[in-house]
Amino acid sequence: MGVLLRALQIGHAAQVAPVDKLSVVLVALFAFAFLGERPTLREWIGIGLVASGVILIAFAPRPG
Repeated sequence: MGVLLRALQIGHAAQVAPVDKLSVVLVALFAFAFLGERPTLREWIGIGLVASGVILIAFAPRPG
């Protein structure tokens, strides 16, 4: 949590948020790859939706 707060202090929230939210996707992928967890189809869909949201936020046009 401290790293996130520090990042928000030195960067814009629009830049920090995608990186923060990407951690949800990375945890799921690492759990699959290294811990042998097998998400259900519904969970894969959720992971995909989160990843899609991160991409949309990261590449959204910035005003000004």
